[in-house]
Amino acid sequence: MQVPSQNLKDVIASSRTVAVQYEHEAISTAHLLTALLQSADVSTVDSIYGLVQSKEQLQLSVAEYAKNYEKYEQSEILPSADGVPPGAIPLTNNAEEVVKETLSTTADVKGLLRSITNYTDSSAYMALSDSLDITKLKAMLESE
Repeated sequence: MQVPSQNLKDVIASSRTVAVQYEHEAISTAHLLTALLQSADVSTVDSIYGLVQSKEQLQLSVAEYAKNYEKYEQSEILPSADGVPPGAIPLTNNAEEVVKETLSTTADVKGLLRSITNYTDSSAYMALSDSLDITKLKAMLESE
């Protein structure tokens, strides 16, 4: 496991805020993607926006999936959530897999985006694929 960058820590913390905002019991991949798009990691965010026709359309799509992630992401809240401190919000199993993969590789925001593109049954992947060509995004992430 790599030590997470400060930007990655901030994205994960912000994803909790997104989940609370929508009154959800867990953090989904769409919550992670929402926080990523609001992050201070400008190069990663700009690389996503560089692939879309409309920045606003992408934001609306991601917000829709974040609000309704249960409808799109058949992802249970992890049993390990029992050990989560009171007041903390657990990750769905898809979100936990994305975070684990990120921490095992680059442990930064770009790595988080790369991991999201590997989970085709996640709400974040679906939100991105509604707005841009995932193949182009993956190629761009691999070339950097």
